[in-house]
Amino acid sequence: MMDFKAVDACKKKYDHIYTMDTPADHRIVEDMRKDWSITIPAQASEEQIITALGEEVNRLITQDFQRLIGLLYRIDISEANLKKLLRDNRESEAGRIIAWMILERQKEKFRSREQSRKDPSDIPEDDRW
Repeated sequence: MMDFKAVDACKKKYDHIYTMDTPADHRIVEDMRKDWSITIPAQASEEQIITALGEEVNRLITQDFQRLIGLLYRIDISEANLKKLLRDNRESEAGRIIAWMILERQKEKFRSREQSRKDPSDIPEDDRW
């Protein structure tokens, strides 16, 4: 059961973690389904992802912590940032904070991929294959 007092306290400091009613990118939804084996609708909001993923993270914390550590390492979650967020929000649910970090990292990954894609017309003719 979620401690709403803790959530409210965390909202004040990290409001951006909790205000995600916008629809999530379908690629992120698919990645979350595949990597985390969570059930979320195809048109899930970021809030729905964080809720489902937070539950799975909490399960892994109690039942398979080493797997969670491996997944966080593979996703490239900053250990220093994670520790700081958890330390600064002791009254908040750890699974939800970690889920938010995972979602933000996935969004960053997709933004980076989009930026690195170049329009073929931008490549000089001599450099094309």
